Amino acid sequence: IEVPSASLLNLTDGKEKLEFSAAQIGNENVTESIDLEIIIDTELPQVSLSIDEEWVAIAKVADVNLSEVECELTRGTEVLAEYQYGIAQTSSGLVNINLTSQLDQDGEYLLNCLVRDFAENRLEYEQAFFVDKTAPVVEVTPGEELIIINPQETELSLSVSVEDASDYQVFINLNDNQLIATDIGATAGEYSLPLAAFSDAEYTLSVSVIDAYGNATGIMKTLILDATPPELQLPDQNYITPGAEYAFDVVDANLKQVNVYSDDRLLSSTTTEPEVLVTWPNNLVDGEYSIQIEAVDVIDNITQVEVKFVQDTIPPAAVTELSAEYPSSKELLVSWSPSTSNDVDYYEVYVNDNYAGNTQNILFSHPVTEEETVSVHVIAFDFAGNESQDNPVFELVVDLEPPVINL
Repeated sequence: IEVPSASLLNLTDGKEKLEFSAAQIGNENVTESIDLEIIIDTELPQVSLSIDEEWVAIAKVADVNLSEVECELTRGTEVLAEYQYGIAQTSSGLVNINLTSQLDQDGEYLLNCLVRDFAENRLEYEQAFFVDKTAPVVEVTPGEELIIINPQETELSLSVSVEDASDYQVFINLNDNQLIATDIGATAGEYSLPLAAFSDAEYTLSVSVIDAYGNATGIMKTLILDATPPELQLPDQNYITPGAEYAFDVVDANLKQVNVYSDDRLLSSTTTEPEVLVTWPNNLVDGEYSIQIEAVDVIDNITQVEVKFVQDTIPPAAVTELSAEYPSSKELLVSWSPSTSNDVDYYEVYVNDNYAGNTQNILFSHPVTEEETVSVHVIAFDFAGNESQDNPVFELVVDLEPPVINL
């Protein structure tokens, strides 16, 4: 008995039951029936390819009525794996085929599969794929590991060249700030970095290239942004004497050179020390002078300052009318008439040639502890450090005993 296929076209894929019945056998009326289960299958088998994290190629074949599988994996003319599969009807309908232990070489591969099911549905499958396990080769210019720039005056440009068999992306970060991110497939080249908004500091500049297969190469550089000129910390000093040292500090993490001139004559030059010592010449006459200080850092931020001094080698006039008394038993009171010089800074008081203290006044008190003959003298100092000469000396006898009264 032939069942016309046209009568099956309205049936969906799946299991169906056919029932055959006969009502007459020979001259006898006999009722007989036979049930037959058939499978309707019009779907083609499905094939897919995946590469796992161990770089193993796996072909996945799916068909509920899978009958036969033939697969071949090649690289160029070399056959890397062959697979033939014959199977009785299965319930799962899924076959995973490990085509090779590992794809150990970069290059293009080709997978060919021929799949049939029991309904004679046939699929010829072909897929080419590329294996790339090699990190990109990256070169960055400038090549120095340390870069120092003034972002307010200079634009930093990086030239990035990449060698890789697949498409890639370029990422440029400053610490955690992403400056550049290219699209996948873009060609590396010249990149201008927007740095003007960043403050002066030391940063880590990173260039990362990641290809389409996740292979990555990173290059790290130290970037110092410095838009601040050196800071000069100058003393409050207006007078100087021949041969004296004038000291000041220069604050800059990237200091290159400090030069000190006086009337175009170089007095000092240093490249390393933050403290600068300038020895004043000892062959100049008294008068007003100026020095020019120039501090430059490694990217040519510059600070220039002019400082004026008065050189004074003339000592101030000595004090006059020096006297001392002890109005109480606890202290000695010293007084004098001031120096007639108009540039006196302070006075030093000596008791028995021992330094007792200094003052800008014309009175000074000193503790007295025992009876003795006391010698006192006072020295006047001007702003240049000159001290008065021929200073007067005053002597008195300290008597701590009260008078005795006899009645």
